[in-house]
Amino acid sequence: MKEFKLGEIIVALLSKEAKVVRFINESNGLTKVAIGRNKQAKLPRDRILFATGLVADDMDSVDRFRVEAVDIAVTLDLVPVWKLVEEDRSKLSLQEISELYYEGPPTPVQIAAVALHLDNDNKLFVYKTDGYFSRPPAEVDEIRRKLRRQAEVAERATTLMEALEGGLLPATMSEDHVQMIEHLKQFVIYGDGYARSHIAHSLLEKITVGNSNLGKRAFDLLVGAGVFSEDEPLELHRTEIEESFDTSVLGEARSIKLPANIEQPQRLDLTHLEVFTIDNADTSDRDDGVSLEILDEGYRIGIHIADAGALIPMGGPMDIEADRRMASLYLPERTINMLPTDFIVQIGSIDPGENRYAVSVLVVVGPTGDVEGYEVVRSIVRSRSAISYEEADNAIGNPVSNMHKTMVSLSSIAQALGVKREERGAININRREMEVSLDDSGDPKVAVRNRTTPGQTLVAEMMILCNSLLADFCTLHGIPVSYRSQLPLDLSTLDPTATDKLASPLDRFLITRSLAPAGVSVIPSPHAGLGVSAYIKATSPLRRYPDLVMQRQIGQYILTGNVPYEVANIGAIAQRGEEQLREINRIEEARKRYWFLKYLMQTRLGTEFIATVLENEPHRYALVELDEYPFRARVELPKLLDPSSDVRLKLVGVDLWRRQAQFIHQPR
Repeated sequence: MKEFKLGEIIVALLSKEAKVVRFINESNGLTKVAIGRNKQAKLPRDRILFATGLVADDMDSVDRFRVEAVDIAVTLDLVPVWKLVEEDRSKLSLQEISELYYEGPPTPVQIAAVALHLDNDNKLFVYKTDGYFSRPPAEVDEIRRKLRRQAEVAERATTLMEALEGGLLPATMSEDHVQMIEHLKQFVIYGDGYARSHIAHSLLEKITVGNSNLGKRAFDLLVGAGVFSEDEPLELHRTEIEESFDTSVLGEARSIKLPANIEQPQRLDLTHLEVFTIDNADTSDRDDGVSLEILDEGYRIGIHIADAGALIPMGGPMDIEADRRMASLYLPERTINMLPTDFIVQIGSIDPGENRYAVSVLVVVGPTGDVEGYEVVRSIVRSRSAISYEEADNAIGNPVSNMHKTMVSLSSIAQALGVKREERGAININRREMEVSLDDSGDPKVAVRNRTTPGQTLVAEMMILCNSLLADFCTLHGIPVSYRSQLPLDLSTLDPTATDKLASPLDRFLITRSLAPAGVSVIPSPHAGLGVSAYIKATSPLRRYPDLVMQRQIGQYILTGNVPYEVANIGAIAQRGEEQLREINRIEEARKRYWFLKYLMQTRLGTEFIATVLENEPHRYALVELDEYPFRARVELPKLLDPSSDVRLKLVGVDLWRRQAQFIHQPR
């Protein structure tokens, strides 16, 4: 075994790469070498490719040797050597290859150069354990083909990135360009979570210097070239929700028709009732309608839910697609429906003047709001009018309105129902809600709505009443459904002197943070937050699939005494629904936040706002809520400011990429 000299220059394999190093010593079968001035390594002896016999006094000498070897290595062409030995598959040493190339005894630096060249260019020879083997011609040809292909791809990558930097796409888009664009798109959407993010990194590094935000850089390039819009809904891209429907789904939607004759023995004809719907002004999917009949003692309220479950064939294309989507998605820029528009408009939605299938809950309510009895029926209804929440509020406050009497009665009943729920522990939060929409120019508009107006309260109480009675109906008849429940909340943390404990931003924050999440189960349990003994969701079957399933379950039971879904099916749908609905809610809130931030950027930069401090903990920015808008942000504040304090803030910037507003504290 050859003994190395102290300080000898050696060519060794470190991390599968040939390097010029300096020998230090051997111990326990390992060779210790100096890689640089302050770095050492230990390696097995079989990783030593070549010992030069030259002793270096210091690393400067090693560096000079390395530079000379590298300069020679880049000039080498070992093809003649390979052609000499390619038919002979025997092992060759580094010394032998060098001698064949130089046609005589090589110098140590020449041998080192051959080692570095073979390490950098391995298409002709392959290193195995302690020697080199020539590759077969076919293998060499394949490697050369791959290298040519890599060179072509690299050239096209450069062409693409230079074009993108100029705000263009290449004049001729190759398949490679298309794939590279897709890699950049996926990187923008998923960041380093994208499995091939390294390809996007390599592309961007061609034109990006420093520690730039590569995701933002890629996004800007794609926007500049017209691949993405500047307002691209990246949150939506991270889902599997599609905007269009398959032809089979559309075909089925167009094929479903209501019979011309509404006199069906299986459905109760309620077309004589004065049914009306209350929704946002731009709503197209009217799931529910309400009617009121005045009795000698009290009222009979009708809550009529569009019977989508009976119309859509179970297991058909529409049903499968609705199950996959799970809910409609309402974004400021557009709505992505769970069901095709053709079905909603032509047969599903409870639109004025149209006969519609419904599941109706007919409730007898006493003068003081006590529920004295109810029945659940499959029905046919005909809406008389579709009104907005604003129109409902106006009707309540306008004695000359033709709907004044009905709306006042319903509003009074709704208030009584709300009071009774509060007596049972319900938590009714006086919420403000920000509505963000786009005008005809595509610019954001913002409005703040009170969710506790008479019209809003009326609809909310009717839906809670309906869903709680349907839960009671299912419990009584043993119908498998998915119940929603919630544990009670301790309100003792709130300000005991406040006249309206849920009016302040801080109290609303504390309440929502402390509320136990609602759970789903096939076993009925109280919903403390709503103040009801049992609760299901079945009032939005045109836009939520679990509601459609609940309704289908109830409707089929009324018709036949049997149910289409077993307990296990119901539980599985409920769990999937909860997960996907949370994701849908997250997307909706994220897009609302994006457009609100853009609104601030376009119209309110430099504006001062008053805000309420919600949190001001050590070692992190404070959380505040603007008084003008129900919008929360993190802001650097003096630590002496306690929660509930009012602060003045100035909006100094908006970062749309990070979805952040930048405020600075303005001392008063």
